[in-house]
Amino acid sequence: MGKKEKLIISNWKDYVQTEIQAREILEGVNDYLESLSETIDIPLVFCPKNDLLISVSELLKKSHLAHNAFLGLQDFPDIRVDGLRYAILGHSSRRYDLGETDDVVNRKINKAIEAGLIPVVCIGEKNKDDNADEFIESQIRATFKDLSIDQIGKCMIVYEPVWAITSDLGSDPDGPGSASDRINFINNFLAKNWDLKSESLPMGLYGGSVNSKNINAFLSNEAFSGVLIGKASSVKTEFLKILSEIVKS
Repeated sequence: MGKKEKLIISNWKDYVQTEIQAREILEGVNDYLESLSETIDIPLVFCPKNDLLISVSELLKKSHLAHNAFLGLQDFPDIRVDGLRYAILGHSSRRYDLGETDDVVNRKINKAIEAGLIPVVCIGEKNKDDNADEFIESQIRATFKDLSIDQIGKCMIVYEPVWAITSDLGSDPDGPGSASDRINFINNFLAKNWDLKSESLPMGLYGGSVNSKNINAFLSNEAFSGVLIGKASSVKTEFLKILSEIVKS
């Protein structure tokens, strides 16, 4: 899988508040892709606030992005919108800021799959000095409790070390080496405890202050099938730099 085939999920969180902001980002991305001398389809997912879902859906349908962009939820409400395909579940902002438990995330995974969505499940330790292996094992056991092999295979897993998340777009707090080790650890744990074959393992992504400076380091690592981008995806100039780095690599 080449860098340009890896999934780029934009989690706008609360950074994009209005349709005007959303339009500016999407039109900028559309114009950039159309300006390229050759057609390059980078798989994109945009996850706006719920009250922007319909307007973003319409914007995507009317642009070049209709060919290679999908809509995602920042959480799972039971909602139907054209182009909706993904749901981010268990994000650190919900687990640690809102107190969402593994059991709640587990129920949402079931509901998202029933609704025909792809669950993008975030897993990761809060503090760098945590016993990460033990913490992640416990989190996975509870988050995927009683899910079948088929259900787990329909998920994507984002390794999201909470300690690596920062609003500083110039930071690079975690590297692809240690993060890929963690994804491999997660895959091995799933394979062992759910008897998953390699072809049934969920796609593994990285999330944690991805920006234009480190995007290619993560995408060039075979452990990752994509990235989940937070604040950097909500700043048009920075997100266009990210796309530029991917295209020229």
